[in-house]
Amino acid sequence: MSTPEKCPYVVCMDTCELLCSGQFVGINSKNARGILEDRMKQKEERNNVMKKANETVVLCGASAYEEKYYLNPQFSKLPEHIRQELQIMCVLYTQKVGGILMLEFTPEGHLEFKTEAKENDFFYDEIGSVLEIKKLQNEKRELMEALEMFYRVVFLGEEFDYDEA
Repeated sequence: MSTPEKCPYVVCMDTCELLCSGQFVGINSKNARGILEDRMKQKEERNNVMKKANETVVLCGASAYEEKYYLNPQFSKLPEHIRQELQIMCVLYTQKVGGILMLEFTPEGHLEFKTEAKENDFFYDEIGSVLEIKKLQNEKRELMEALEMFYRVVFLGEEFDYDEA
């Protein structure tokens, strides 16, 4: 087996790992290089997240002030129906309560709801925000657990635990 030119040692190890696992059976070298490039991109994304190990990672958010919704581009690979459900959930929350809602992953991979309001926003319902978040956490528990699992496996590189799923 020849070592790929201009590739770091990690790629060479990935090549050996893939070859030994039989994932390259019937694949030509051009396709193999594409698979390796995809793997390197995935590792780079993971490393970018890991560099921010002590920081939270925003999944999505909505603002009643700007009437906008934001989805972190790192999560664009989530299925369309999940992205839509997140958007609907965040936008409805901000329409009902006001302020800004963000869903963030902690460094450990837990999903948290964070809210903010402008100091002079007298329409923001602080008590209603707490109640609405508790309601969402109960109603969307399965979705939140699935998103946490996705984050821990894809971004933090943890092994998928079938017993936990």
